[in-house]
Amino acid sequence: MLLKKAEVKKEEVNPYDWPESYYMEVDAGRRLALLKEHKKSRETEEIDSLRMELWEMRYQPLKKENEFKDTFMGGLIHLLMLTIDAARPFSKKRACKEAQKILQQLGLDFKEHFTRELLETEIKHLFLVYAATCLEDKQYGSLLFGFGRIKKDKVEKKIAEDIRKIGFDLPKLLDMQTEFSIVAAGGRAALRHMGMENDW
Repeated sequence: MLLKKAEVKKEEVNPYDWPESYYMEVDAGRRLALLKEHKKSRETEEIDSLRMELWEMRYQPLKKENEFKDTFMGGLIHLLMLTIDAARPFSKKRACKEAQKILQQLGLDFKEHFTRELLETEIKHLFLVYAATCLEDKQYGSLLFGFGRIKKDKVEKKIAEDIRKIGFDLPKLLDMQTEFSIVAAGGRAALRHMGMENDW
């Protein structure tokens, strides 16, 4: 599946140039293939080696060949769930510890190594994959007990609200705005990419 900024045919051909082709691809295996192909086609740039390191941090191979677990997505969902915990009395300290662990899992404690721009772009991609998955998921856009579907514009608003919770509400509740600055920037960039408004 490709992330769409413009209409793209259903074919598996990725019409984008490098590095946009890499950041518009959802499938972990195809992302890896694009990265390896790019590294072969020219002298390896340091940024491509860093992209490979991030890819290896993000994806874990599963038993089935060419299938991968997106550990960053697991972290993102955990952060979304923490927004509920963080608002509860006496839960802030535990939520702060959990959030710190997840930020480390996302590679955000390696800012000097990866550069802020590279991390922001990967987090933007993560949010875009989350949005694309939610838009396709029948349960995410269903009404109570699965009866009926929410209209597409309301599903998009729900996605935007989730991104806001992770990038703005949670850091504010935990007093961790500095630690979450890359997550917030990636979230805002994803919303802009999708043409969704954000007020944070």
